[in-house]
Amino acid sequence: RSEAQLRLTIQDDGQGFDPQAIDDRERFGLRGMSERAEMLGRTLIVDSLPGKGTTIRLILPEAK
Repeated sequence: RSEAQLRLTIQDDGQGFDPQAIDDRERFGLRGMSERAEMLGRTLIVDSLPGKGTTIRLILPEAK
């Protein structure tokens, strides 16, 4: 958290995956999270590599 923004980060050290190879029509969890972020005018960032785990970030500006 800073004066300008709140950052939410979820990270694991699991199996990971190739985000480019994911079919959004079959992954409702990631699609739902992304849609909710867009409803707030934000972007959900998903970083993952096979065998390296996954990090999901959401950055929100602080309310004034």
